[in-house]
Amino acid sequence: MRTHILFIIIAICSLSLTTSCTSREQKVVKRLEKLSKKLERQGNDYSITQWQRAAKEFKQIDEEIAKNYQDFTPKQLHEIGRLKGICVGAFSRYLEHIAKKSSNEADGFVQGLEEICGKQDVYPSDNTEESPSEDYSKSDSVYIETDSVY
Repeated sequence: MRTHILFIIIAICSLSLTTSCTSREQKVVKRLEKLSKKLERQGNDYSITQWQRAAKEFKQIDEEIAKNYQDFTPKQLHEIGRLKGICVGAFSRYLEHIAKKSSNEADGFVQGLEEICGKQDVYPSDNTEESPSEDYSKSDSVYIETDSVY
């Protein structure tokens, strides 16, 4: 009777250890899934601080996956790859948005500098036939040709 009870206790302990390992990996997959859904659904409305927090969380999850990589099943690894792809896609969309915004701002900045320096007609209209590279008489810059000796 005692051997049966001891066998049952050992079996329960072994089963619980196996289950806890599996659930640890599953928890990581669930965290990544939750993050990917948040980024996909709410990412367009995120502030810079929220994006920074999301990037930090992604990094933590990725480090945890790398640390326990051998414990994941092939099916879990496939799902991890899919979810990482969603996250990276969301981060890329955000970076593209920031780059466009910065580009527009930079264009405006350059235009403002040119306007204040006296070049009012920076963007000539389409009906202008002269090319700025052909007519140097209207240019504010000076071109000096020198013979170079090397």
